[in-house]
Amino acid sequence: MAAKPERLSAVSDSLEPLLNYRQLAKELNIPERRLRDWVYAGIIPHFKFGYKTILFQKSRVQRALLRREIKAVEVLRR
Repeated sequence: MAAKPERLSAVSDSLEPLLNYRQLAKELNIPERRLRDWVYAGIIPHFKFGYKTILFQKSRVQRALLRREIKAVEVLRR
């Protein structure tokens, strides 16, 4: 029996390395403080291990940010 595509996606996501604040900020070319603000606001997905350790999967963060993208609005000319 073949695995369902969404299940394969979940498996491949789980094999992706987890990044800390510094690593993800460098990958996305944004300040660490902005990441911390986004975590606090619940904008980006993250994993919390223990009291302080927060890690991210880059692909999940990118998908979350793309969902928040505002498309350009076409201006109607009269």
